[in-house]
Amino acid sequence: MVFHIGSQSAQVINNAAGDQHNEFTTGTDPTVILSCLRDALTEADLTPGVAAEARAHVSRVEADLSAPQPNRSGIATHLHGLTQLLLSAGAVITAATPLGAPIAALAHWVGGAGESIRVLFPD
Repeated sequence: MVFHIGSQSAQVINNAAGDQHNEFTTGTDPTVILSCLRDALTEADLTPGVAAEARAHVSRVEADLSAPQPNRSGIATHLHGLTQLLLSAGAVITAATPLGAPIAALAHWVGGAGESIRVLFPD
């Protein structure tokens, strides 16, 4: 069997035993990724209370991100809280959904502290 795979763009592409796994990315600029997250929250079907709390988490991420030395640990903490909030509200979050993709990309950007966020995503 022959596969012709054209151009691909992803932060991580793993190909093994015929399965291919791609991770969405909008680039490595966390401010662009955060903007995508804001857009996804606007489009998400959330109750007004959950939406307000989610925006508060995103604002805290933005504050930590705008520091001269971004506080990656703080960003991870706020992303973790946001992810738990969204999951408890019944939002579908995987690395391939509009809400999950930017959360996963930011979790990757923060590094090791982001692992606590990625494990919350359902398989």
